[in-house]
Amino acid sequence: MKLLPKIISISLLAALIVISTIGFFVFSTLKYDRLQTIQKGMNSDVSFITSQLNEQQRKISDISQIIARNRQVNKALSLFENRG
Repeated sequence: MKLLPKIISISLLAALIVISTIGFFVFSTLKYDRLQTIQKGMNSDVSFITSQLNEQQRKISDISQIIARNRQVNKALSLFENRG
């Protein structure tokens, strides 16, 4: 085999290896960035849902305290009376 075809073959092989390596690193970086974006979105959703649940729990607690202060409701609950 002559020298020129060997040089061309080696150059193409080296270029293929370099391009494959660069492609792998680009793909890995894009995958990592996408996973980070998804994780941030999920954390944001979880914190939003947590704050909503805490707000609803606070509202229920406030309503329970108001009901507990009402003598008629308190008496009816302790006597198991139901007036419809």
